[in-house]
Amino acid sequence: MHTYRFIDLGIASEIRLPGLLDAPRAAAPEILVQVGEVPAELPGPTSAGPSWQIAGDTVLLTVPGVGRFLLTRGREVTAEPAPGLTADDLSALIAETVLAILMQQRGEFALSASAVAVNGRAVLFCGPSGAGKSTIAALLGKAGYPVLADDLCAIDASGEAPLLRPDGCAPRLWEEAARALRVAVGAAVRPGLRKHLVGTAADAPARRLTVAAVYRLADSARPCAVQPLRGGAAVQALTESVLRPQLTAPLGLGATAFEAAVRTSRAASVAILSRRRDLVAAAGALDTLRGHWRALGLSERDQ
Repeated sequence: MHTYRFIDLGIASEIRLPGLLDAPRAAAPEILVQVGEVPAELPGPTSAGPSWQIAGDTVLLTVPGVGRFLLTRGREVTAEPAPGLTADDLSALIAETVLAILMQQRGEFALSASAVAVNGRAVLFCGPSGAGKSTIAALLGKAGYPVLADDLCAIDASGEAPLLRPDGCAPRLWEEAARALRVAVGAAVRPGLRKHLVGTAADAPARRLTVAAVYRLADSARPCAVQPLRGGAAVQALTESVLRPQLTAPLGLGATAFEAAVRTSRAASVAILSRRRDLVAAAGALDTLRGHWRALGLSERDQ
């Protein structure tokens, strides 16, 4: 049994999950990952999509050619590999997708975002898969801003200031981006995929940090620019950045996510960051961000 820390939750797993932070064995881990038989369908599902079904406190996720995953009560994951695959072939999907859905099942407000620390506070970069979240986090990491999260940002919005709970996952980069940034790559995220772990999960601070700014990434042919969002536009940008938004309503999280987005938008700066995707324009993006951080009262470097 392997043991990890994911956000601030303990995991006991029969499957190795490279990229997660190793942790001492806990007497009662919050999450259990095991290998076993998973049904092809749930009896009497209340909601369903192309790859998922929901029935009560159970979610069934099916990834053709990879495997099936049964998520129960936000506490247990049972994984069954597709024929010809082993449990280790499922590790990346569990770490990147299954645990994210499990967080939703637990009622968490979690964004699809990377994050870095700036002067002791968290700055998040949101967007769908392929938007460049990991690349911009790695770029800022090279510039001296500690990377807090690679793909999942759980936010505690219950208090006066929203707090980021780091996911404890090592950053992941495509080979082309890693070469352009001149960073050393580790193991492949999964066999046959040219996406690699970069650094280690231990590089990310474990403490909770106040969320100072959230940027929604957008592509543009023009120079890098920051467009502040306020009111309903800021709330919409946050709710659109929720992990697996198609599952928010079926899991009964619509009101919870909306309330958390409203609270976060009131306490943190929310903006659109438009920039060219090529790394040649990266220096301009850094200058633009630093200028915006100064305007927000953040220093240029983490302390």
